Amino acid sequence: MNRKQANRGKWFETVIGNVNRVYKHKGIAIIDKVATPISYNTRTGKARYQEKSIVDFVGCDNKGRYIAFDTKEVKIKNLPLKNVSDHQVKYLTDTKKMGAKAFLLVLFRFNDTCYKLDIDQFNDFKKHNDRKSIPIEWFEEHAELVRSGNGVIYDYLHDVDHIKN
Repeated sequence: MNRKQANRGKWFETVIGNVNRVYKHKGIAIIDKVATPISYNTRTGKARYQEKSIVDFVGCDNKGRYIAFDTKEVKIKNLPLKNVSDHQVKYLTDTKKMGAKAFLLVLFRFNDTCYKLDIDQFNDFKKHNDRKSIPIEWFEEHAELVRSGNGVIYDYLHDVDHIKN
């Protein structure tokens, strides 16, 4: 994997990490970044991924509900389906079947809009469309627009019971 590809989406992941810190501080949820296991060769000074990570973030809300999601950041006006790995779809689908909140957070950089796409919606789109990407118009009609609120730029858990301090 080249360096440019490895850093794709890093800004969005960092922003969501900051949102998660606010959620934790306010008692809304504890959501952590999932580390990708790497091995480091001391002789060559190079690191490589040992295995694929499940998704970007996992945790639970203040009701004990498990939450798992992956972040996707695109500069274009659609989300290429290939940007979501098969192992991510499987993990999110399996956790959703177990009662978890499982979704993708998709940031369109051209207009800085963020959408929350439930994994069932993603699977349904793939099943009923021959397209290789999901256009922004589909997101506008079917996905949940994530707005700022509760003191964060992308309040993706606005539907969780917020504790007032």
